[in-house]
Amino acid sequence: MGYSTTDGATGKALGSFTTTPSLTSDLNKTIELIGRMGNRRAGTNAARVALTGSALYDGLEYFETDTFERWLRTGGAWVLQSKPLTTFTPSWTNLTLGSGGTTDYAKYSVTNGWVDLALSVTLGTSPTVGDITLALPVNTSLPSASPIGKSTLVDDSAGAIGRFDAPAYVSTTSAVRLVRTDQADGRMQVLSTTTPFVWALSDKILLTLRYPV
Repeated sequence: MGYSTTDGATGKALGSFTTTPSLTSDLNKTIELIGRMGNRRAGTNAARVALTGSALYDGLEYFETDTFERWLRTGGAWVLQSKPLTTFTPSWTNLTLGSGGTTDYAKYSVTNGWVDLALSVTLGTSPTVGDITLALPVNTSLPSASPIGKSTLVDDSAGAIGRFDAPAYVSTTSAVRLVRTDQADGRMQVLSTTTPFVWALSDKILLTLRYPV
């Protein structure tokens, strides 16, 4: 008796039998059937990206054995669900750290579709500061102006009192913007070379974010 599989993973019948015996074919079909049961797969990043046709459907979960990332297929696209703690290189707009400036810490992780990010930079000599935005290492699904974290701006020359809170808001799906709320009427104020203080050597920007992918 022969056996022919169908796409059981998407909720259809698992296959149908025929009256023609075929031992080799049946064993191969059994292996194929086992591989297609359930909605979870494991393999390399390249193997996931190469999936096509009936092997690619909404609800499919995939664990990448080379990156340790977990992905979910939904809405016809892959959505990152988890990623181990990873170092990234910050990409800033309207901020240069200056000579001797350093990125002291820049890491993020993804857990159940949420990104947690922590970053710390120390400015060098002659830094430039403007309306700062930071490129997100993983895009967010939140709309523009959504609050997703906060930063602490440190005026090193002022000692313990030189700490200023600066909320972080979504600028675009791929960037976050740092602002100040020190306007008299509570409105946001963009950062500049002199806001909220005159930026100089050893000043710091500390940033923490949490947002959905």
